[in-house]
Amino acid sequence: MVWNYTTDGELGSSPAVADGRVYVGSHDSNVYCLDAITGVQIWNYTTGAEIWSSPTISDGKVYIGSLDNNTYCLDATTGAQTWNYSTGGIQYGAHSIAYGKVYVGSNDDNVYCLDASSGVLVWNYTTGDDAHGLPAVADGKVYATSMDKKVYCLNATNGALIWSYTTNGISLYGSAAVANGIVYIGAGGGDRRVIAFGTEVIPEGLTLVVMLLLSTIAVVVSARCFRRRQKWKNW
Repeated sequence: MVWNYTTDGELGSSPAVADGRVYVGSHDSNVYCLDAITGVQIWNYTTGAEIWSSPTISDGKVYIGSLDNNTYCLDATTGAQTWNYSTGGIQYGAHSIAYGKVYVGSNDDNVYCLDASSGVLVWNYTTGDDAHGLPAVADGKVYATSMDKKVYCLNATNGALIWSYTTNGISLYGSAAVANGIVYIGAGGGDRRVIAFGTEVIPEGLTLVVMLLLSTIAVVVSARCFRRRQKWKNW
């Protein structure tokens, strides 16, 4: 063992390491910053409730959620609060930082996009249930899971729904991952599958239309082939 540091609560948060420092949240409501070599505490910041969320470090800032319903942006060097934003539900998941924005899911059923510098709300999208997974962001799109069994693809700029996909499980606890144009999710609640699909999935509302269109095309092609066969027989 190199060192250890004891907080006043259990640790459900995963540490983040940046610039020689370790950042972690505790069930004692505190965010801790420790020296990565010695384990000596550099600072701590007290929120209003337990912290289960894992910190995300970006551009000298620490982004973390608390069970007091707030997202906090703290100065990574001093621990001073830069801003906080209150959602309507507790936050279990971590935050994704991209395009100068913060993306986070909340147990009030919403996925939020906040300005990373000011904490001002840019947009929010309402799912059918708790959305506490870590949103994945890639190629101008946000991929978020919800306890309503769906994975959502949203426009990262304005939050507009691009498509959604429904799994067969009871709910989705985990987060989506994106790589090389493929979205990966673990379908929970009895589904037991790892599912991979393209980022350009047909929206569910159009699935029936597409199926009917394909069926119509198939019928037309079959009819034409039948008429041609009949014509050849008459020859």
